[in-house]
Amino acid sequence: MSTTDAKALLFLGASMIIVVVLVIGAIKYMKYILNKRE
Repeated sequence: MSTTDAKALLFLGASMIIVVVLVIGAIKYMKYILNKRE
């Protein structure tokens, strides 16, 4: 495996982690807003 492949895998892994964190944060934020409105 070359260094370019390793960098590409690292970039893919990091971007996937960022997407997961953003989705979880958005869900928690939506639940927080819905709870405050009631």
